[in-house]
Amino acid sequence: MGLNESVVYDYVKKSEDRYEFMSESGLRYEVHIVPLKGYDFKTYEVSFGVKGEGSEYESKLGLVHLNSVLATVSEIVEGEIKSKGIRKIIVNPSYGERDVEKPDTKKIFDPNLRYQLYLRFLTNRYSKDAVNPGFGKIAVDATKIFPELFNQENKMSVIMGILNGFNDGGQMVGVGDFDGSDDNNFSYNGDIENSDKGGVYVVINVNDNWKEYNVEIEFYDDDKKYEDQFNNFEELVKYIKTILI
Repeated sequence: MGLNESVVYDYVKKSEDRYEFMSESGLRYEVHIVPLKGYDFKTYEVSFGVKGEGSEYESKLGLVHLNSVLATVSEIVEGEIKSKGIRKIIVNPSYGERDVEKPDTKKIFDPNLRYQLYLRFLTNRYSKDAVNPGFGKIAVDATKIFPELFNQENKMSVIMGILNGFNDGGQMVGVGDFDGSDDNNFSYNGDIENSDKGGVYVVINVNDNWKEYNVEIEFYDDDKKYEDQFNNFEELVKYIKTILI
């Protein structure tokens, strides 16, 4: 098997955010995929390693073994992206034994060996456009890996379009400005600005699961406030357009 080749090990889902698999060498790996607070909407962090070992542990089984571990983790993560609508994945490669052994020879922001190997693998598997390296972390944009999953119009994109159509004087509203569990169950709470109507405070809650839809809109310049609740999304959209457009 060549250095760039890999296999995908059989894996088992142990809980909502944890998987396990065993390599051909008998090492058992754990994979954790958890949502991150304070990041863009639907951002998750992925961490993995040999079960029972510290983060600095290195198997020293070679590049083919590493590529196979990364290929297995990638397949697990891709399945989670499709099932949960995850938009961004954050990978935070920890320093390994060979990095820790020479702490004085590296600068604080120098990529460690694992970082370089992970970045190479991810860029080869996906594309440079989808993989964004940063200080100590690698971000993978799932919307560029599976565009067909995210190009469909959903309720969040409808609300975003209305807000940005009004918002010609402020920063554009993006997915990172929303909270919630998915594209059809979310909330928005923020300020938008229009060159004619001034600043506006907007609160929108969309809950498809419970069929609850409500809005609060307050114009700062003339101190007008509008609020209402509806039983369907279409009525909510119609009301917001009546107020803002």
